[in-house]
Amino acid sequence: MPSKKYRIYSEKEKINTVEDIKESLMDLERNITKIHQNLKSICWEIYFLYNTMSFSKSSELSSSEEIEEGFQRDQIQHILFMAYSSIFIIPELLEQILYYLAVDKTLYPILFVCRFWYRCDAPIIWRRIELKGNEVNDRSRLERFFKIVCGGGKKPVYSSKLTHLKILDYRSLSNKKIKGIMHTFQNIIHLDFGGSIKPESIGNVLKLIAESYPNLKYLNISTLCSEFGNDKGLCAITNSCYKIECLNISRRTEFSEISICSVIRSCPRLQHLDLSFCKITDITIKKIAGSCFNIKYLNLEGCNNISKEAVDQLVSLNLNIHVDNFVEIITPPDLIKMVRNYLTQNNVTSREILAQRL
Repeated sequence: MPSKKYRIYSEKEKINTVEDIKESLMDLERNITKIHQNLKSICWEIYFLYNTMSFSKSSELSSSEEIEEGFQRDQIQHILFMAYSSIFIIPELLEQILYYLAVDKTLYPILFVCRFWYRCDAPIIWRRIELKGNEVNDRSRLERFFKIVCGGGKKPVYSSKLTHLKILDYRSLSNKKIKGIMHTFQNIIHLDFGGSIKPESIGNVLKLIAESYPNLKYLNISTLCSEFGNDKGLCAITNSCYKIECLNISRRTEFSEISICSVIRSCPRLQHLDLSFCKITDITIKKIAGSCFNIKYLNLEGCNNISKEAVDQLVSLNLNIHVDNFVEIITPPDLIKMVRNYLTQNNVTSREILAQRL
């Protein structure tokens, strides 16, 4: 076997080579220092941008946006940790930066920068899909989306990354399309079908949701107007989805109070609950007070069979709760009592006589 031939360096060449290596290492160190400084600068810019955006929108956040706000806050803390410690995991940091471009919907051009950026970018794009049936710009996107879902072919590469799906006001959302969604995207924890589910199919849809997404944290099945239906599917949610933190069943007048109370009892992690225009009474309010100790937001718009005493008791047991749109309804006996008290405030004989007649 022939021996390998090595270059023979002279003493002068050795000295020059060592100097070159030292210079290269120093250049590398300077470049790494510059990269770390740039990364720190990016991290701090993201931090200040986040604070500005969250401050300006804090009073306008919906229940689902507040949950998302918590997720963003965790990401910011992680970015700051990397900035302070100077321990940068480049793919992870790049993913955090790209996430904020996704919020601003400027992420798609980045797909074409290079293969590495594509691998970091694509999972973020697939993480969240939002479509609206009543917007012209979203119709073609809806058609392409359901072509993928109902095509029956191979699943998209990043389908497992999808965790947030919002399809609003899409009246053509059939059971077949919903089954396709649940077959294709199996890791959804945030599901928003507001104004999209047909009343006659709500029971079957809820059963499918309960079977497919036991780890669900957010569920919106509100409707645009009160319609006929049943609450059989709500029992399936009760028996499966224990991790729900945000539930919106606004205007679902077909749901009985017994079923609503069952869901409340089975979901102790509830933080945001929208029961507007549902047929509930003080029984539901007492169930919330006794079961949902983490509740922060409760919408009672259009719930006219609830007393102020029940709401006051709920608030006294949970000081962090915000009860929205509650209007006390004055019953005839209460109204008569208020008029009688007003008439007897001044010592006027005619008013006293009128108060006695009332």
